[in-house]
Amino acid sequence: MAPMLAILVHDLSATGVVRNAIRIAAHMADTGIATELWVMRAEGAFRDQVPQGVAVIPMGRSRSRFPRRIETLLAVPAIARAIAARQPHVLLSAGNHFHLAAGLAFKKAGAPSRTRLIGRASNATPRVAPPLAAIANTLDALKYRAMDRVIAVSRELADDLETRLGIAPERITVIANGVDIEGVRRLSGAPLDDPWFGSGEPPVIVSAGRLSRQKNYALLLDGFAILRRTMPARLVILGDGPDRNALLRKAARLGIADDVRLPGFEANPHRYFARAGLFALTSRWEGASNVILEALACGCPVVAVDCPTGIREQLDHGRIGPIVPRADAAMLAKAMEKRLAAPRHGAELQAYAECFGQARMLAAYEAVIAGEINSGL
Repeated sequence: MAPMLAILVHDLSATGVVRNAIRIAAHMADTGIATELWVMRAEGAFRDQVPQGVAVIPMGRSRSRFPRRIETLLAVPAIARAIAARQPHVLLSAGNHFHLAAGLAFKKAGAPSRTRLIGRASNATPRVAPPLAAIANTLDALKYRAMDRVIAVSRELADDLETRLGIAPERITVIANGVDIEGVRRLSGAPLDDPWFGSGEPPVIVSAGRLSRQKNYALLLDGFAILRRTMPARLVILGDGPDRNALLRKAARLGIADDVRLPGFEANPHRYFARAGLFALTSRWEGASNVILEALACGCPVVAVDCPTGIREQLDHGRIGPIVPRADAAMLAKAMEKRLAAPRHGAELQAYAECFGQARMLAAYEAVIAGEINSGL
């Protein structure tokens, strides 16, 4: 039987996990490995980015009233049946949200020796205050127990998996996120008919991502409100999510609603990055940020908070862009003001982004997956 790879992801919505899963799937299919995306629902903004050579196999219902994590757990029997029937040589859980379900399904299918289970650690481990930290770490480690290999998206995250969760270092491989540099630059040149980005207008700060607790856009609004006391500026946050209405209400309370826009999902955020005064990342946690790399590839300055994990690596410990303490809106405002006043240095930022090219990432995944296939034969 020809080698087969199955990649687990919740759906095909516009997230960094999904984008990377599709890129890995497309690349592996091009190498001649039969590749499938196993999803709860075969829908989402990135559905049209899945190439014809990659099959999309639904594992869940077309609609569900349950949260994502519950929905994936309810699909464990269906995933187990698919493992037994389709017998993939490698099963790759593409993001943290799927690891527990993937491990349970693998065990339910009898932990077949011909299938190697890999987990891509896409986000930092939870930060819980003592005395519950040990319990939280133990529970989080359960997600990785059945895995033959864990891929961490940053060196800092790999160290975290080893020290906090007790995962043996020989089971961990670091593969940094990568972006399609040429594709990003091509998209960044697309027209943008938006008067906020016209000549002579105040600088626009841009952010992009799911409007959720993880991205902590409430902190960005606080920092922006402080910045507005000293200079004119505008803020655009691209993306959809459950926190939209709360963020709009907060902007109104802060008196900045007229200079804040949440336009929703944007298929081409790169044209905004290329014209923005800077990109701001205020996440509570990451694994490593795709969108920071995309902004840099567009020549856009970046300001970020010091969240776990990977941000320091991506910004070369502050050399490429300011990194400010978490939960400090005043420091965030000061860093944004200082960076907006400094030269843009767009060409230098673009050159640095080339260190995170997509080809390097995909070659690393190809090597790991090929090695695991050979181990299982």
